[in-house]
Amino acid sequence: MKRVKGSWVAILAVLSAGFATLLFGSSPVLREARAQGMKEHLVSLQSFNYPKTYIRHRDGLGYTTEISSELDRKDASWRLTRGLADRRHVSFQSVNFPNEYLRHEDGRLKLHDFEDADLFLKDATFKRVNGLAKAGWVSFESVNCPDHFIRHKHGALWVEKNDGTALFAKDATFRFVMPFYRP
Repeated sequence: MKRVKGSWVAILAVLSAGFATLLFGSSPVLREARAQGMKEHLVSLQSFNYPKTYIRHRDGLGYTTEISSELDRKDASWRLTRGLADRRHVSFQSVNFPNEYLRHEDGRLKLHDFEDADLFLKDATFKRVNGLAKAGWVSFESVNCPDHFIRHKHGALWVEKNDGTALFAKDATFRFVMPFYRP
């Protein structure tokens, strides 16, 4: 009986890992996400061209900054969830403010309370694509503004139209790393 139960656990683990790979890709840090199952994927995101900085929220806005304090670690840790508007994509739920998600509004990336409204759901959903600056990294395209990507500019996070420059590609490329904080 134990062997059968163990076999089912192994089969479910393989299926879960396969589904997570299809949904979120095969980044090495996502081994942890797959180990946690589909319920929760804790991640932090490192900037490509400023590798000492990470995506975080501060005062309700999105930034890339260096991480030094406990608050920084919490603000730079995210639950990567299925997209709120389209489950094939992703949304970023704050770890330390679990009812809030990153969304774009007037071009700026903001932390915003969940709303069951079509515009909010779309503004908070991003298509994960291969990194614009480097394969194996990741870029995030807005689902309701095609060819507009999350990018940092002077430390602030924006959703802007890809202008095709090398700088834009670097500013819009990130890497999943182990989360700085686990609740």
